[in-house]
Amino acid sequence: MRTQYSPSDRTLATVAFQATFKVLFWVQLLVWIALCPSSTVAQTSPTHRNVTVPLFSDQIVYTPFLCDAAEMLENPEACAGAWFSTNVPDIPFPVVTSLGQNSSTGDIIPQMFFRFRASTLYLTFVPGFNASVNLTLSATNNAEITTTVQSSIGLATVVNIPEDLITTLALTVLPSSTPVQFGLGPDLYYSESDSPTAFPYLNLLLSNDDVLCDVNDHDARGPKQEDVHRTCGGDHCWCRVGSDVDCWSCVLLVEAEAEKVWDAASLQ
Repeated sequence: MRTQYSPSDRTLATVAFQATFKVLFWVQLLVWIALCPSSTVAQTSPTHRNVTVPLFSDQIVYTPFLCDAAEMLENPEACAGAWFSTNVPDIPFPVVTSLGQNSSTGDIIPQMFFRFRASTLYLTFVPGFNASVNLTLSATNNAEITTTVQSSIGLATVVNIPEDLITTLALTVLPSSTPVQFGLGPDLYYSESDSPTAFPYLNLLLSNDDVLCDVNDHDARGPKQEDVHRTCGGDHCWCRVGSDVDCWSCVLLVEAEAEKVWDAASLQ
């Protein structure tokens, strides 16, 4: 799966849900904000893997609707009140943004819905925007929890989600008496259960030029020429097209780099 690279030196804030189930509801909610390097997002347990979902995936539902960048340029009036894709200065990837409710769409409050099964969910916000949003998690056993966050936090991490249930995230841009803007991007990340793998704890931060190599496919290890990029996870290695390093060499080199990262983290 191709994704876009997220900047490495962004301010993170963690909104953590300590979720313990008792019959039909979460009984404890803990919220904290912390400054920490973006590599914190990358570390998962040895039995989990990070999964990336692009914001234009069919898995994500937007209301009232989503305009792509071309629609926004050709007929911006038709996108009034909708979510739309745009570029933001100093951010190296397109974001999906909302300007809040608009009378042209019946003052429908902008919302985004995503269903998943995982233990952790990462949401990247555009920190320069000013909107407040509600994050609501609801599970298939009717449990539900909601918290309000500011888009300026940069990144929200929802943790301790029960993995045996399907969870729905509802993100709601809250109405305001003053102009607001909210931005989300470039992708959603979540951590799901996986069989133990050698290096599952590294984040999958890739650019549009990255390709997926199957390390179990001997034909893919050469002669295809690829550049060493960011990470390997499970049975796959991600490399960038356009250099003189074949896929299998990429696997060995990136795993060696991952081992160094793991050793350094273990000493802390």
